[in-house]
Amino acid sequence: MLYLSDAPAGSVAEAFGRFPIWTAAVLQGSPALSGSVRALARYRLRNDTRLCDLDDPHRLVKLHLRPSQIVSRDYTGTRSWARRIHLERGWIGVKWWSYYDPQWASVGLWNTRGLALEEVRPLHLDDDAVVEAGRTIFRRIVRDTR
Repeated sequence: MLYLSDAPAGSVAEAFGRFPIWTAAVLQGSPALSGSVRALARYRLRNDTRLCDLDDPHRLVKLHLRPSQIVSRDYTGTRSWARRIHLERGWIGVKWWSYYDPQWASVGLWNTRGLALEEVRPLHLDDDAVVEAGRTIFRRIVRDTR
């Protein structure tokens, strides 16, 4: 499953929201990949793709789901409803509101054939997406003052 957001700041919040303070170290790449950095990728999704929209109350009723079951840290439960939706075979993925702010949508895709990569940019603490996410979800951004 590939996880995405419909907004750059939403991606940053989902990726780094668990850290109460954001420093350059948070944005460093994997220690296992020397010289790597965290980056933000922008994709375009074909218009004819079908996402199961869990922000639609009618869809929730059809799936016998409550809103509180969607944005949950109970991964057994979220995997269960995701599996049910996947088995319907009519969807390439699922869309729901972000855990950190409902203005952002989160998307999980199990079929990525409709995606086209448009841009990749390294993240830094002054990036607009980092600043917006930090402001929205109340994270302190600390720059090295040396």
